[in-house]
Parts: sequence; structure tokens; C-alpha cells
Amino acid sequence: MGILSFLFGSPAPTGDAPRKQLHASYNTCTDIPVDYTVIDLETSGLDACSCEILEIGAVKVRNNIEISRYHTYVRPVGAISKEASEVNGLTWKTLRDQPFLEDVQQAFFDFIGDDILVGHNIGFDIKFIQTRCEVILENQCFDTLKWSRLAFPTLRNYKLDTLRTFFSLSGAAHSALGDCITTHQLLQCIANSDVKDKILLNKIVSSTPEQRSSLKVSYNDSGYEHWFAGEEARRAGDFDTALTLFQLAESEGYNCPAIYTSYVMIYRKRKDYAQEIAVAERALQHLTGMDRRWFQERKERAQYLLTAQRNREEELLRKTQAREEKAERRRQEQERKASMPKHSTKKPVIQVTDNQEIVREFESISAAAKECGVSSKSIRDAISGRQKHAGGYRWMYAPSLDPSAPGSTEPQAQENETEPLL
Repeated sequence: MGILSFLFGSPAPTGDAPRKQLHASYNTCTDIPVDYTVIDLETSGLDACSCEILEIGAVKVRNNIEISRYHTYVRPVGAISKEASEVNGLTWKTLRDQPFLEDVQQAFFDFIGDDILVGHNIGFDIKFIQTRCEVILENQCFDTLKWSRLAFPTLRNYKLDTLRTFFSLSGAAHSALGDCITTHQLLQCIANSDVKDKILLNKIVSSTPEQRSSLKVSYNDSGYEHWFAGEEARRAGDFDTALTLFQLAESEGYNCPAIYTSYVMIYRKRKDYAQEIAVAERALQHLTGMDRRWFQERKERAQYLLTAQRNREEELLRKTQAREEKAERRRQEQERKASMPKHSTKKPVIQVTDNQEIVREFESISAAAKECGVSSKSIRDAISGRQKHAGGYRWMYAPSLDPSAPGSTEPQAQENETEPLL
């Protein structure tokens, strides 16, 4: 058996790893750090209680500059799910000769020390580290996923691959160390955005007057005061008042990114995409860097939405016009029919003996049926020739109505007719 293991390697494990108690809570860092360690894991599944860590990556950063790296693969005890392998490319063949987690975890803990830990959706990584290593980390944690949503609110999604492509960041996808490199660069993008202003704005608007004084915000600038009052009105849903105050602020030279952000949020809410585009264009005249890129993306999205909105309006107008034209044609047809002289649809019928003697003339089949006590169907069948008599008589349409009409016949002599009367 030892020789087979040497030649072909250890057989892949089956089943889950030993189940462990979940430890998911962690301390949150509320400010953008400059000294920190970026971490990322690749795992055998999503459940930290029964799945395992397969790869660990870490990048230590001081003053926003990378100074060292840590990386290791980990041999699992349980099976690797097919879904996990399809994402991270890790298989038993890759990991069977790697160290177990208990052999590498202390080196990892020594590397991160008491640093602030940075990660994209870092809660996932912390949950696995604490659960699988059976430790509780005291480190503060900074989640670039949450901060990306705040810093770049117009993006369609905030997956690390999407952000890597959008900002042209380096680092290999679904590799623990590669994702660490990408996350480190993403944090620099967040730090260079106006996210700090947005956080300050959120603190100001949600604070009490006593708390605002501690934020050291200047209220001397009248343009700022108009914007601040307008932002409070916007959050309360009073958009008309907010727009009036924003216009006052702008007329007094207040043109920071926050006011344009406030503008476009109102116009997007109102689906007034033309105004949103106009505001974005004004912002692009004043802003640079990440702020400029944010408003450029906002403008392009608004242009797309405006085109779609106009297409819908044009289609609705076309359908409305088509319905109106159809209704007008129907009305004209009804008027034409109403103006036509009324013609009686009743056809006079005559009752005839076998000797072609006219017995009586009626204004219609129904009148004849009523007066003679014969069914309308029998009279109609006698006229059409399906039967010879109805009520003991022959029947035909009166020749004076329309000699050429079907079923209208002149009384003719029947020389050899000897059938008895019905």
C-alpha cells in the first residue's frame, strides 16, 4: 500500500471535514487605514462549519505601500466540492502534498499580528479563519466590498473581478495572493475617491446639532449652508425645496462633488434623465480624478436610460395613434351604415296548392308559420326543396321580391303530379 501511495499519490478524501462551531463576528474598522494587512482565502465550499481553507494569501502594507507577502496552500481533510474547484481551480492533485492547516496557521497569525485586516467581503474570510482555526481574532477589519458600494454607487455590481476590470487593477482572479494584490489596489482607489466626503455628509445629516459641532464643519460659507439645508430636504423627500436650495448654493459658487451628487440622486429618483445628464456635464467641467470618472459613468448610464425612456414613449405614442386611427375608422363605418337607407330583410312567401293555385301571401316565413300553425323550419325546407309540402301546401318566395334570388320560383304547372296532399 505504501508503494502504491508513493507511485500514485494519496487517494482523495471523501465526505465533509470535521464539523466545527461557527465564529463569525469581528471588529469593524470605520476609517480608511494606511497601515494594514490584506488577506484572502480560497475554500472547499461556502459553509465554514463543514468546509475547509485550501489557500491563504496576505499582503502587508505600510503607509499604503506593500512591504511583504505571505502565501501557502493547505491540504484538506475532507472532499473539495466540484463547484469550488471550478471557481478556484484547486484540486486534490494540487493540494495532496501541501501542509495541513494546523501546520501553517501559526505562521499566518505571526504574519498578520495585530494589524488591521483588509479584505473584499472580509466577513467570509474571518468566519473561515476563526471557525477552522478555532480562534477569535481581535484585529479590526476593513471591508472593501462595503466601501466600494459607498465610493462608486453607480456600478452594476461589486464583485472583485468586476472592480478589477473596471479600474484595470492587477492580480490574478480567484487566487488568494492575486486577490490580495487586487484588493490592496482597490483600497487605494477608494481612498482617492470622494468617499470620505460622503461619509462626513452622512454623519452631518444624521447627527444632532450638538454632534455637528464636534465634526468641525464650517457653516460660514452661505453656499454650503444652502446645500446642507437642501440635502436635509432631499432626504425628507421634499425634492422641489431641495432643488431650489441647490440652485442657490451653486449660484454662490458652491460646486463641490457633494452638490452634484445630491442633484443627480434627485433626478435619477424622478427619472428625469435629461436633467441628470446636464448636471453630470456641469460636474465634469469642475472635477478631476475619481470624481470625474464617477460622474462620467453616471452620465453614460443616464444617457442609456434616457434613450430607453424615449423609445418607450415613442412606442406608446405609436400604439396610441394606431388605436385612435382604428377607432376613427370604426366610427366612420358606423356612420356610413347609419346613413344608408334601411331595407327590410323580410321576404314575402306564398302558399301554393299542387295545382299551382296561390292560396295566400304572407310578409315573411315567421308570419306564415304563426298564422298557419306550421313550423318556420318546415316552410323554409319546402321553399328550398328539401321537402315537398309544409302544412299540406307548397311554398315559395314571392316572385315580385327578387326573381333572381335563390329559392325564388315562379308557380309552374305540374302536369304529372299526383302525390297526395300531406
